[in-house]
Amino acid sequence: GTLAIALQLVNPGTGLDTTVVSASAPGELRATVTSNGTALGSEVVTFTTTIGTLNPASGTALTSTGGVATMGLLDGGTAGAGTVTADVTIDGVSATAEVSVSVLSGGGGGGGSGPAISLALLDQATGLPTSSVSASAPGILQATLTDSGTPVAGEVITFTSTLGDLS
Repeated sequence: GTLAIALQLVNPGTGLDTTVVSASAPGELRATVTSNGTALGSEVVTFTTTIGTLNPASGTALTSTGGVATMGLLDGGTAGAGTVTADVTIDGVSATAEVSVSVLSGGGGGGGSGPAISLALLDQATGLPTSSVSASAPGILQATLTDSGTPVAGEVITFTSTLGDLS
């Protein structure tokens, strides 16, 4: 069969995709493991990161019956950008997925986290969060710009993609 893993970072409060974590807004990593499109439960997923802190620190989680393993991503006190990777190996076959993440560090007594952009991929038909799009099921990429947690209006956000077409 074809083993696959998909990884997304979401805001646990909203369930929407994000690329940013901070002390006040930790992230939740969701790895979905499938074989030939069928969700695989009770499989061990190993998460690693180049920035931030995994919670639990072991970096391992079991998939649910729906094939989803979750892992917390905390800011770890150091600002910057990095990559989170999720790996699964079943019967000698491995699959890997990764997401890029930005960590904001409040510092100075927690006076806010500064500007941040969060992204959500929504199903065009339902408006609900999704992790995949196709010609028959296009998506809407929604960006939210905040400054220290307050939404900012009237600014230009430019989208680029290395996969798929933006219109």
